[in-house]
Amino acid sequence: MSSPAFHLSNLAYTKLIFHALKYPHQTVNGVLIGSLSPSGTVEIVDAVPLQHHWTNLSPTMQIGLGMAMNHASSHQLRVVGYYQAPERVGDTALSPVGERVASKIKETFPTPVALVINGSRLNDESGSALVPYVASANTFHQLTVEGRFRFDRTIPARALRLARQSRLLNDFGDFDDYLENRSVQFLSNGVVQAALNSPPPPRR
Repeated sequence: MSSPAFHLSNLAYTKLIFHALKYPHQTVNGVLIGSLSPSGTVEIVDAVPLQHHWTNLSPTMQIGLGMAMNHASSHQLRVVGYYQAPERVGDTALSPVGERVASKIKETFPTPVALVINGSRLNDESGSALVPYVASANTFHQLTVEGRFRFDRTIPARALRLARQSRLLNDFGDFDDYLENRSVQFLSNGVVQAALNSPPPPRR
């Protein structure tokens, strides 16, 4: 069976980039929120950042994953995938822990995607820093079929411009941040949506 097509929203892409840039020297991970469209496309509409204190599929991460699933369900959505940014720049392999998390998501959503953020392309405004993996039998393999993973080609540059506003990165948080400060809105990170909704500043 061929893999479905995937469409990543501007909001989800920007949150992934924010998470990786906020903790550039640590492995970060999180989950992708969305739904399966009538046409069979997995629509990824949002992302929930979970960890930057990387260990393994720990009880703490299980709690964060459960909260993300409940958050998705409350919006009539599902957890449809996983993402990670490895600590080592240029590493684009899906880690064993990442594969375990993605496999757990597969138990409730049969066609998940796992995205690995390529740190060597993180500051590239002209293209995506994302490497997609899809499920096949009992493992995940890199998606190489042209056109099966889509996103707005203008969003990499826009996400980077927003990330360079230090206030936005400071306000962005993940589940680990939430455990240290319960005021952190890691499930929504509304500052990102607000920034995307704001008109860009005029050019000088």
